[in-house]
Amino acid sequence: MIRINLNPRKTKKKARDLKFKFLFVLLLISYVIMASSFFYLKKKEDNTSIQVAKINSEIKKYKKIEKEINKIKKETEEIEKRIDVIISLIRDNPLVIRSIDFTIRQLPVGKVALSKLSAQKYNINVSGQGESLKAIASFMKRLEEKNFVKKVYLTGTKRDNKNKLINFNLKIETKDEF
Repeated sequence: MIRINLNPRKTKKKARDLKFKFLFVLLLISYVIMASSFFYLKKKEDNTSIQVAKINSEIKKYKKIEKEINKIKKETEEIEKRIDVIISLIRDNPLVIRSIDFTIRQLPVGKVALSKLSAQKYNINVSGQGESLKAIASFMKRLEEKNFVKKVYLTGTKRDNKNKLINFNLKIETKDEF
C-alpha cells in the first residue's frame, strides 16, 4: 500500500493563510493609523486656521489703534509747530502780538467775530463779521477808548445775504508806544 503524506500541503496552506491574515491585519492597522493621522492632522489644521483668524482679527484691531496713534502723533506735531510759531512771534514781534491780543480782548462776545487780523508796526487791519451795525460800532468805540489807539477807521461794510451778518473791515492806528 502506498502512503501519501498530505501534511506538507496543509501546513503550506496554513502558512499561506497565516501570511494573508497577517498582511490583512497589518493593512488594517496601517489604514487605522493613516486614518487617525489624517483626522488628527485635519483637526490640527482647523485649530491652526482658527488661531490664524484670531490673530488676523487682533492685527486689524491693532492696525486701527496704530492709525489712531499716528493721527495723534501728527496732531501733536502740528500743535508743537503752532506753539513754536507762537513762541517765535512772541520773541521776535512782541508789539505785533500785543496789538493782536489787545484787539481780540475788545471784541463784544457773541456779536462780532474776526475772520482776518493782520498787524504791522503801528497799524492793525481787521476783517470780520458782525451781528449788526450797532455791534460793530460798539467794537470800534471800545477800541477808541483805549490809550494806545490813535484812530479807528471803518474801511468797508457789506451785508451777507446768506447768514444775515455784516462783513466789515477796520483799520486801527496805534500810538508809538503800545
